[in-house]
Amino acid sequence: MIRAPSRRVWLGLVALGLVAGCGFQPVYSASGVGIGQVSVPEIEGRTGYFVRNELLRLSLLEQRAPEVPVLTVRLTSTFRDASTRTDSFSDRTLLNVTAAWRLETSGEPLTGLVTVDTGFDSRDAAYGGVILQADAEERLAGAIARAVWADLRAKRSAR
Repeated sequence: MIRAPSRRVWLGLVALGLVAGCGFQPVYSASGVGIGQVSVPEIEGRTGYFVRNELLRLSLLEQRAPEVPVLTVRLTSTFRDASTRTDSFSDRTLLNVTAAWRLETSGEPLTGLVTVDTGFDSRDAAYGGVILQADAEERLAGAIARAVWADLRAKRSAR
C-alpha cells in the first residue's frame, strides 16, 4: 500500500519552491571577476604544483563559459642569501620567483610577467632548512597565483 505524502512533506516542497523562485543563491556560488574558467596545464616543480592548484581554485569561482582558454605558466626561481653571520653561514635566504604566463584564447593571446619575493630562515639543524624552504614555497605560490590572476584580470579588462 502506497501512502500519500504527509502535510509536512507538502509544506516543505511548497517552501522549497518559494525559495527557489525568489532568486536565492548559495553563499559560495560562482561569481568571479569576469575572466571565466580556465584550464591550467601542469607547472614544473614543487612551487608550480601549488601555483597550479591555487589558479584552478581561483578559476572555479568564475562563471562557466562555452570555451575554456588554456593558461600556461612558466616559473623561474632564484635563491640568494639575505644576511650572513660572522661564521660565513647564511641565516636568512630570499626566494624570488618570476612567473611568465600566457592565456590562449580564440582571439589574440594575453601574456604577462609577475615577480614575487619571500624570505625564510636558514637553519643548521638537519631538515630544519628544508621545512622552512617548503613553507616559503607554499606561501609564495599563493601570492604568485593571486598576482597572475590580478594581472590577467587587468589585461583582460583593458581589451
